[in-house]
Amino acid sequence: MRSVEWLCWFDEQDLAARALLDAMYSTHLKWINDKSNAAKKSAYTRAKQRAQVKLRGMKERWWVAKAEELQSAADRHDMKHSTRDSRLCTDH
Repeated sequence: MRSVEWLCWFDEQDLAARALLDAMYSTHLKWINDKSNAAKKSAYTRAKQRAQVKLRGMKERWWVAKAEELQSAADRHDMKHSTRDSRLCTDH
């Protein structure tokens, strides 16, 4: 059986993404433990919005770079890398 390596935007930016998610999770837990505290809810909301914006930006930049790589391979008629990379980019 052949092993397939999946390439994911999240894998390449794991540390930065994990830091954003950890900040969001920690503020969420603080708010959950004290639901009546408006400041904690506001902090969680800001952390959540920041994480969403940053993660969407990371994902968009990754896809743009991947599209440029694929286009470059196609322009060079390098079908081996073009086909391989396009398969790695698909959702799994």
